[in-house]
Amino acid sequence: TSEIDELKALRDEIKNLKDENARLRSEFMNYRNALVRESEESIKRYKEKMILRLIEIYDNLSRALENSENSKKSLISGIRLIHKSVERLMFDEGLSMILPEIGKPFDPFSHEVEGTISSNDVPDMAVYGVVERGYNLNGKVLKPARVVVAVNNSSES
Repeated sequence: TSEIDELKALRDEIKNLKDENARLRSEFMNYRNALVRESEESIKRYKEKMILRLIEIYDNLSRALENSENSKKSLISGIRLIHKSVERLMFDEGLSMILPEIGKPFDPFSHEVEGTISSNDVPDMAVYGVVERGYNLNGKVLKPARVVVAVNNSSES
């Protein structure tokens, strides 16, 4: 009878393990679904916040266009206000500018070569000119700055 008792104990243990497995699967699925819902809600709230900020810019643009018929000065004033609003929105979201300095070494991680120029005005492989500034988003290069790089005449010989 000890074999029968042992067999019954093993069957009970298997049943308990199956029940626990089913419960854990159910808890995991509920947790996963809650995370998905929370993530979707977070994205929705972020979009709402972003749209509200864009509405402010859109309204400023509308006012600038309405007032532009009155004077060129009010159009320029309106455009400045819109420019400031867009700038504030971008920088609040973690955007920063990449502003290469003339004479500083070319940085392949944040600059893109638009062209080269033969010049001894700045060191070899240094930024000679900036064609377009670049942008970082939360520390990651989003758009590299486009630069002209100097190639010294002495380095060619």
